[in-house]
Amino acid sequence: MDQGLAALIAGVAALVGALASGWYTGRSSRLGAEKAAKAALQQVAEQGAVEHEQWLRDQRQDAHLAFTGELDRAIALVANQVVEVAFQHREPESASMDAARAGIRVATERVVVLGPEEVELEAKLVEEALTDVLDWVRHSALSEPAYNYLNETSHRLMMFHFRRDRYLHAYRNTLRRAPGPQA
Repeated sequence: MDQGLAALIAGVAALVGALASGWYTGRSSRLGAEKAAKAALQQVAEQGAVEHEQWLRDQRQDAHLAFTGELDRAIALVANQVVEVAFQHREPESASMDAARAGIRVATERVVVLGPEEVELEAKLVEEALTDVLDWVRHSALSEPAYNYLNETSHRLMMFHFRRDRYLHAYRNTLRRAPGPQA
């Protein structure tokens, strides 16, 4: 009986040890799996953030090219209109001026949507300066002497170019930032 009782106690002790060992192993495996899953999720999130930043950078570049293209077309139109008004005494083409204003408005809106904030602000200021030039050329065309008209147009164009340079500076700074999960 002593041997039977000893065997029973040894069996119960082995069972308790096996259960404890199994519980500990299972718990350790579960914790390891959870850590691995968290690490994988973190890596996927970071990769997704980097890919989103790259996509956003590409969208911003497309918006920038459209915006500067519209600015260049509008300034070419202004130059043409100023020559016609000042030297050929013709009225400015209202339809062309309206089309230039609409084109720059759409391009500005896209830049504003895509940001970042410092580029958005500078784009709005460039649009404002260009609108000022377009309004001046259109509404002051034949009401001013040619010299005054050209002098004031030149002053407004200088302000436009100043604003355009500030926009380009802000945009270049945005491009210099590398895409990453923190950006």
